Amino acid sequence: MAPLLVGEERVLTLSQTLERVLQVHPLVTASDLSVKRGEETLERAKGRRYLAESDVKLALGLVPSAKGDVFSSHDKSDDLDGLGPFTKMDLTIVQPLYTFGRIKSLITAANEALRMEEAKGRLTREELALETARLYWGLSLFQKGEESAKDLRKNYDKLVQEVETRLQKEDSEIDDTALLEIKSGLYAVEKGYWEAKEGREAASGFLATLLDLPGENPLRAQGETLPLPSEGELSLERVLAIAKGRSDELKAADAGVRALEAKWRLTRSNRMPLFYLAGALGYAHAGNRTDQTNPFVVDNFNYFRLGAFLGVSWNFNIFQGNHEATEAKLEYRSALEKRKALEQKVEGEARERFHELRKEAALLESVRTSLKSAKTWLQVSFDNWDMGIGEVNRLVKAYENYYKLQGESLEREYKYNLALTRFSSSVGGVSLLMEWMKNGKIVL
Repeated sequence: MAPLLVGEERVLTLSQTLERVLQVHPLVTASDLSVKRGEETLERAKGRRYLAESDVKLALGLVPSAKGDVFSSHDKSDDLDGLGPFTKMDLTIVQPLYTFGRIKSLITAANEALRMEEAKGRLTREELALETARLYWGLSLFQKGEESAKDLRKNYDKLVQEVETRLQKEDSEIDDTALLEIKSGLYAVEKGYWEAKEGREAASGFLATLLDLPGENPLRAQGETLPLPSEGELSLERVLAIAKGRSDELKAADAGVRALEAKWRLTRSNRMPLFYLAGALGYAHAGNRTDQTNPFVVDNFNYFRLGAFLGVSWNFNIFQGNHEATEAKLEYRSALEKRKALEQKVEGEARERFHELRKEAALLESVRTSLKSAKTWLQVSFDNWDMGIGEVNRLVKAYENYYKLQGESLEREYKYNLALTRFSSSVGGVSLLMEWMKNGKIVL
């Protein structure tokens, strides 16, 4: 994704901004690596089903010669002459036959841990998208605020000049107090301008850092318009049901609970015996030593061994096993209770965002209506002033009211954008916001 370069600014849409941050942010990379680690853990757990234990030892070297047998030999155990090559290989394998659910529980725990990491990864992306969208809407707010402040500055200077010109006329209907009243508003004008200007530069810098877009060209939000909810379109009951069904927090918690349940089952299985089939293959050869064929003589340098047996392994420390199982059960039950609390949190958050959205939508529509009236009032007051029939205090009041409402309109638009973004995150993710923007309608 490459931002559009317009003059000295790089213009970004919200979609481009979110796409970029999900490509470059280190938290996304870290969550992806956690998922890959979970995949490896799952494969390792699956590998416990076959040849759970396999061990091979190889040895190559030199040994002193030894001729004869246990009854007669000219060589001694500490001789170092007649060195010759020596090779040795020992292979041992153990295949579980019946584990009382150990391996199944181990695989289930690893699989649910992977599901949890995947859900946490989606949650990380969602939280990052929310923070990025907040910065984007903030940048858009400061941009519009700066443009409004520049317009106010221009009109303010024009009004001061006009009043000064009229004061010089002998038949002027205004006096010095009118000019002083207007000039006393300089601080408010400059305050609005500098707050918007510095806010825009700071927001641009923060966003550029987040998106890993180095360079001196500042960022600019394209300034997109979000749809308003239709009357009766949103149902609180439906919103809560969707929020709980799509919450990655709950999905991660559910996977965590299932993983702990599998861990509990594993600790119970560990108290039972383990049936297995074991096999061994051994081979060693030293040509400069006499092969001892007597089966009662241990020869570590010349042999060939092959064997298999059925075995049982059982840890009789039941007290330790019981404590481990109890601890795992308590951990599992604790996770269940936390999951219930999390569901309440998710529902409460969705409820809050639903009401926040409706409130901000109503206030945005209301302030826009008031702004239209204020604009008409300002235009009429300015026309009367040009015709010489208007009062300067009425014109100043109209100016103040219009620009105050314009600033309030920008703030309400910013708050509505944030409210709709947060609401979309609760019912399907910020990506759902892109669909609403494209279709011009909020649909669940």
